[in-house]
Amino acid sequence: MRIGIWGAGDIGRSLAYRLAVTEYTSKLFWINRDPEKIKARIVDIESGLALCPKCESIIGVNQADAGSLIEDTDVIVISIGRKVEKDESREDQLEYNRVACTESVIPTLKDYHGIVLVISNPVDLIARHIYLESGLPRERVFGLGTLVETARLQYYLASYSVPKARHRDVNAHAIGPHNDMFVPVVPPNYIEGIKLLPRELERKVELARSEVICCPKRVKVDNRSTQHPVIEGIHLVLKAISEDSAAVLTVSTLDIESPDSLFYSMQCKIGRNGISWRRSSNTYNEVIQGELVEAVKALRKLI
Repeated sequence: MRIGIWGAGDIGRSLAYRLAVTEYTSKLFWINRDPEKIKARIVDIESGLALCPKCESIIGVNQADAGSLIEDTDVIVISIGRKVEKDESREDQLEYNRVACTESVIPTLKDYHGIVLVISNPVDLIARHIYLESGLPRERVFGLGTLVETARLQYYLASYSVPKARHRDVNAHAIGPHNDMFVPVVPPNYIEGIKLLPRELERKVELARSEVICCPKRVKVDNRSTQHPVIEGIHLVLKAISEDSAAVLTVSTLDIESPDSLFYSMQCKIGRNGISWRRSSNTYNEVIQGELVEAVKALRKLI
């Protein structure tokens, strides 16, 4: 699969190295406004391609010239813009990142036939902006959303079990906005063979939710932000696209019932053509639905 990476910040650089060693990447296009910034990194990756399973080349592209090469990609990962600094929120980046996408990304995507995966924050609002302004089909524009929150939720819930369960075996996920108002969805038997009483379940879910909210701040040391779960989340999404696997992942997609075209995370099936199914909110219980309604109301105020 031919993949484009747009941006050369911490995520863009880490992603270039990660994708070069996957089984599904045949060619990488790395787009940036300053090609000199990525020149040395490209040389570094190129010198190891003989050790990679499938990647044949990595090509640096000036974003001013991206339009001539974008049709050679199957997927574009958008990671341009400002990162979240210490004591800032994701929403603080909205205006800068929206302008950056408007000026460079969106004009290039007008006739794009591939899939657009948005990483730039605030991801729900940037994905919505790109979808509305580019005119691309809704199934082919989506954000990474609460995939990282889902992974963290599973990790912390697993750590509370005795004996400790494998986090991969935890049946739980996070839906709603990619901010502190995400909604944890955790059944009483989230670990097979163990069923918690309601009060104990509520206590553990709230504890895990608090840990998930605090995690990004604990990670931010020396002005570095979360990388590993983001990169691995992107990898899972791209793997699902490459294999056309209909993998169910919590990503930020269009709510077609929203009058203002809101994007937020729900469980979705992802394959070669993008999103083929989005779980309806009315399939959750009344408590989850109520929390989701309030979270979406708060998100609506930001548009």
